[in-house]
Amino acid sequence: GIGGGGCATIACPTPDGGKVSLCGQLYDVQTGMMIRDPDADGSPCESPTADGPCSLSVQVYDPLAFAGNPTATPPLPADFISVDNCGHFVAKNVMVSFSGFMAIAVDDAGATDARRLTGIAFPVQVGEARKGLRAFSLASSTDQMWTTTAGEPFGSDKTFVDKGVYGVVFFHPDAATGAPVEGVTVTAGGTTRPDDDFYFSDTAPLSRSTVDPALDRTGPNGMALMVNISGLPFLSGVGGDIGDNCEWQSESAASIAGVLFFRESFTHAAGDLSMACQ
Repeated sequence: GIGGGGCATIACPTPDGGKVSLCGQLYDVQTGMMIRDPDADGSPCESPTADGPCSLSVQVYDPLAFAGNPTATPPLPADFISVDNCGHFVAKNVMVSFSGFMAIAVDDAGATDARRLTGIAFPVQVGEARKGLRAFSLASSTDQMWTTTAGEPFGSDKTFVDKGVYGVVFFHPDAATGAPVEGVTVTAGGTTRPDDDFYFSDTAPLSRSTVDPALDRTGPNGMALMVNISGLPFLSGVGGDIGDNCEWQSESAASIAGVLFFRESFTHAAGDLSMACQ
């Protein structure tokens, strides 16, 4: 982990009172695979590289402030945020936002524009050392591929991320052991929005490359995109072969110009967020 010693699971430092520590792994949105150097040994990233985890910057934000102005909002204070060549990241002693939620944003560490600003959000508890976070990064080439295969729906000079896009992959039961779920339609505020959602024709579960504008539900990769989301409605999904007693998680989100807001959605027992599906 960070500091050398290979790519074993990293230790997540205990935070001081009133703060949190956040620890996890960087992943690529298109492939769903870990971002790490081929010869990774856990060495800390010291200066930006051309690609790999050391080409990336990780920052932590109040998600509500970030949604309002992602380019001008300052990150939350922390003792340090480090990334290693295994793609591990550690943020120690982060000040907890008033909302009780955190957003992790990943972008280029240097002056290149090989990656698009990608964010995840999640609740935290004061004093928590949050382990196992999965933060994601979208390549600029992938953003362009999505836009081209979708038929350039926002004009020839604007990509999905330029427009602002929410991306979600539906899993049952979880991303680590479960498979993506076909046949799910993304919802905003409890309703489907066929003019604003997009789905993929990729046949491999971990391929997220080709948007087919004719589709109205998830394919084998379980992924959906939605644009034109304002006012932080609850985003969820309907459909998919998940059983009569299951439903999809629901989470407030928005589409923000210049940002991919990405999440992995799982099932839970209908009417009970604390219970797994049976």
